[in-house]
Amino acid sequence: MPYADDPAQGHPDVRTQLPGVSYFFLGNGHLAAAVQYSPQEGTPLALVLFHPALLGPKRAALSMHPVRGLEDTQLVVEYAMGRFTPCWPYTVEWEEEAMVPTVRARWEAGQLEVEERFFCPDRSRPRLLRLLRLVNRGKVISLNLRTGLGEQEIRAEFRLGSGEERWLAIEYTLTGEPPEATCRWTLPQTPEEEAVNYWRRIHHLRTTVPLLDELFTFACWQLPATIDVSGRMDASIWQYNLEWVRDHCMNVFGLLAAGHHEVARNVLEHSVRDLVQEDGAPYDSSRPRPPELVELDQNGVLLSALHAYVCWTGDWEFVRRWWHKLVAVAEYPFQFRAERAFLLHNAREYWERMPLHGVEDGFELAYQVWMAVGWEAAARLAERLQDGRRASRWGNAAVRIRRALLAHPRYRLVEDGRFIKRRCLSGEVQWELFPQDHPAIPPGVPLRLEERHWLNPDASCVLPIVLGLVEAHSPLAQATLQAVEELWNQRWTDGGYGRYHVSSEPDSPGPWPLASLLITRAYARARDAERVWRVLRWLQSLPQARSGAWFEFYGPRPIPPCPQVGILLWNWSELLQLLVRDLAGVWAEEESLSFSPWLPKGVEALTLECLWRGKRRMLQVRQEEGIAEPVVQTDIGPLPFEHGRARLPEAVTMAEVVLPCFMERSQAGSMP
Repeated sequence: MPYADDPAQGHPDVRTQLPGVSYFFLGNGHLAAAVQYSPQEGTPLALVLFHPALLGPKRAALSMHPVRGLEDTQLVVEYAMGRFTPCWPYTVEWEEEAMVPTVRARWEAGQLEVEERFFCPDRSRPRLLRLLRLVNRGKVISLNLRTGLGEQEIRAEFRLGSGEERWLAIEYTLTGEPPEATCRWTLPQTPEEEAVNYWRRIHHLRTTVPLLDELFTFACWQLPATIDVSGRMDASIWQYNLEWVRDHCMNVFGLLAAGHHEVARNVLEHSVRDLVQEDGAPYDSSRPRPPELVELDQNGVLLSALHAYVCWTGDWEFVRRWWHKLVAVAEYPFQFRAERAFLLHNAREYWERMPLHGVEDGFELAYQVWMAVGWEAAARLAERLQDGRRASRWGNAAVRIRRALLAHPRYRLVEDGRFIKRRCLSGEVQWELFPQDHPAIPPGVPLRLEERHWLNPDASCVLPIVLGLVEAHSPLAQATLQAVEELWNQRWTDGGYGRYHVSSEPDSPGPWPLASLLITRAYARARDAERVWRVLRWLQSLPQARSGAWFEFYGPRPIPPCPQVGILLWNWSELLQLLVRDLAGVWAEEESLSFSPWLPKGVEALTLECLWRGKRRMLQVRQEEGIAEPVVQTDIGPLPFEHGRARLPEAVTMAEVVLPCFMERSQAGSMP
């Protein structure tokens, strides 16, 4: 769909991709905010306030003035020496030791040291606090401070003695319907107990590599920040202003990995209740689609996310409550089966290209993979609810679709020893796109300009590896990983994987953090430390590493008709799954907590505090010389490490896995 928001119109602050910008996201389900660090253009230090349930462009933020942008939100300091606002050099960073997610900014105003701290003090009201700390390094001065929101301005005047320190506080709230943002002076205060307790009980990861700790913390803090208490969210902040079942449920996996179980439940309930039709057809882009354009993986992703949720929480009442709708979700894809093979087909592909882009009716690898996983999850849910008929039907479907995509003599999604993206109904591989001359394809993009438009390789081809349908060290997986290497630095030099062959791009020819992290997770399954570190180093080389909030992609885009590039929540989810599921090797199963750690070269030890079935668990991993096999010790005694993992029963609250130094792949086993 075309977007009309033109970043060339209005104040620079309406642009999402300001040079060198970083956004630090805060929120509590009732209010969302971003502290903007923009050292080159726009307001250098600004506050973007918005309501998480009201999806819109950055231009529509509640703190955005139509003429002055975000300038009104900056702190202005005036005294005899002059007028001061934040300017280079200044710093904005996460305060990692804070009791709740807190952004700290530091700058100088002549003889004054200024420190600002932003955080949400509770979990139940649309409030954000901004603490100000002023330190006078010179003579006594009379100060005038001011800031505001649009036409609302607040001021403070006082004297500050030599060497004196003064704390002040500003409270931001959302009121009314539709909501409006207001601000006022208040007393400095610390976070309330409910907020402190919430952030204390979610998951915490510590390793011997600070980069990994930062990546976990920044993703853990920011993934839930812009999700409304209702479960509603923008798939990419300030970009699409729309919702997808796929994105929501992929974010559920990350929320579970981080310990945000209540938020995960809200997202699942919103998805099942509001984004799935009664016949089980899922929404994408906040609307239903005709059958030929339905994203067929979404049903599988939803069923898998729901099963993961009940494994972590034991909340089977949620499943019972929505069972009628979940049955429809599991049944809906059956109508897309081909008669000649147990595979699903239509004319939409995983990254949302369709017939106008040259996609033919056929079998998409990602759809088969996710429904294989999803039907298996649905069968387990049905078995637990003693619905034996459906458990058998869905379990058989999972086996048949998995077998067909791997081994059908004509329609398997394997060619030349590696996974391929798509086959036509004839059984021929669809190697190319032949796009229509359609106005939805903008001028200047590769899909219009180039003669050949290749479908392979595609980042989604690693999904069978990530989701465990094939062994990561198998020749099939290794050949697939070798093929997707063509996506690295295709027509750029700074690193990162594209989502597919750039010649078939209709809008975003550049590296995608999401595609890069998906491929990285496959390499983690294959225990390829070098390529895991390569992607993490690339992410850290980007300006947005300061906050850990990355754009959907990096590169040229025609804006409009395409929307401005936003911050993709799914990036955080994949990071959290990489760190918790693939490195720590921790994931919940129905009867146990699976523990299958891998310490890539450079990581000597790892500790994960996690919440499983309502109880805290302390899980530790370290390496030791002189042992040949992993050793598992717990507070209830030693446990076996079999088939590459330990299975921890509910009685375990503390466990340690000791790995042999430089453990070989054969000892590491497969990832759960």
